Amino acid sequence: MRLEIVMLHRLLRMMACMVIISLGLGEGLSDAIHGNMVLFDVYLTYVTFAFFVLRYDHHRMILDLETE
Repeated sequence: MRLEIVMLHRLLRMMACMVIISLGLGEGLSDAIHGNMVLFDVYLTYVTFAFFVLRYDHHRMILDLETE
């Protein structure tokens, strides 16, 4: 039961990270096109952080499934 809850939590966090990445890239590129590089850097920071959280959760999920 505990593994299912952990996997669900990781899956939801991965989905949230994918939303942050897609929205951050869209908004960041839009701001870069209009010349606002400060907001582009902020969105790029969000995207980078979300990407590494997504990558970590993906690897942990695979390891959990292999050890089950």
